[in-house]
Amino acid sequence: DPTLNCTIGWTISNVKFSQNDPLICTLSNPNDVIMMITEPESITVGGLFISVDCEPFVQSLSETTCRFSPSVTADINKTTDNPVPSSFNVELRFEWTATITTQVKTITYQIGYDLIGNATGDGEGTDDGTGGTGGDGCPPICSEEISEDKQGLLDNKMLLGGIAAGVIGLLLVIIIVVRVLFREDDDWDDEWEDEDDDEELENPLDRILGRTPLGGGYEGGTAAGGAMAGDDRFEREPNRGRMGGGAGSRSSKQDQQDDPSYSVDEDGTEWWEDEHGQWWYRTPQMDDWDVWNE
Repeated sequence: DPTLNCTIGWTISNVKFSQNDPLICTLSNPNDVIMMITEPESITVGGLFISVDCEPFVQSLSETTCRFSPSVTADINKTTDNPVPSSFNVELRFEWTATITTQVKTITYQIGYDLIGNATGDGEGTDDGTGGTGGDGCPPICSEEISEDKQGLLDNKMLLGGIAAGVIGLLLVIIIVVRVLFREDDDWDDEWEDEDDDEELENPLDRILGRTPLGGGYEGGTAAGGAMAGDDRFEREPNRGRMGGGAGSRSSKQDQQDDPSYSVDEDGTEWWEDEHGQWWYRTPQMDDWDVWNE
């Protein structure tokens, strides 16, 4: 297997934002094939962020380098002023072609370093040099970071106040939008109902006879032949398409014949189309017109 050899004595400070030197390791390929290397972009161990950068290939029976650059993102818990041996693991994936078969293998390497700096914390965490865990179940270097993050959030009253104000503002905006939408919907319903109240069902026969409603009656008072022109419906005789009332009957028949929208089929059913394209019909057995729905 390829081997990874790193310099002994690599040190990392436990102080947040401290400047630390990178570690350069040598990766050796003892095989007579070219191997492609795939490494993780970074490794995080508590408050320690380490970027990983290896050459993409290593030639057969040759060497290449891998670079590990540390960044301390939070103060790391340390129970002594003396250097503390520590380590982290890195997985490297190797891929090569032997004859016509592509082979893949993942190898885990352990990288050691010394954590330096003054002692911090209460000493509850321990480190055995291989990334041990503290009393809270995580590596010792993450204990201080977790506690400080929680305490910092609770102590930041301005941040908490801003979050609360944002939530309240969002709720107010939602309430206003809902009220506006409901108000517009109610206004539309009221307008629609008003239009429905104003519209009266037109009697198609009145249009054929040239009569228009006026105040519950009809313009002109009474129809020819003495028939009342109010809400009373016209009475019809057994004759198809004829209206009762002598001269009024002749006038009605003449008006119907003059209206291009009026017709009578072979069954004696009267048909009439209004200005909206709606068809009306009346059979010989019906006294009033009815809407025709196909």
